[in-house]
Amino acid sequence: MSAWQEWAEKEFDAIWDSLEPEIREDIERLDYRLQVIWREGRIFKVPEDVLERKMREKFWTLVKELTVG
Repeated sequence: MSAWQEWAEKEFDAIWDSLEPEIREDIERLDYRLQVIWREGRIFKVPEDVLERKMREKFWTLVKELTVG
């Protein structure tokens, strides 16, 4: 690995490390919200296969939307 690559990797790690606590909090909030959607869907008798498919579709649509710009 070149000196430049080593420097770049260390810079990335420093950036990641500085933001990791916030990323973890965001993921925990997202996980909670997805669990709420799942529980409410089950309360209203939405079949698991429908919940899985719709959640996957909507999640990846949102990810694509947010990563395009």
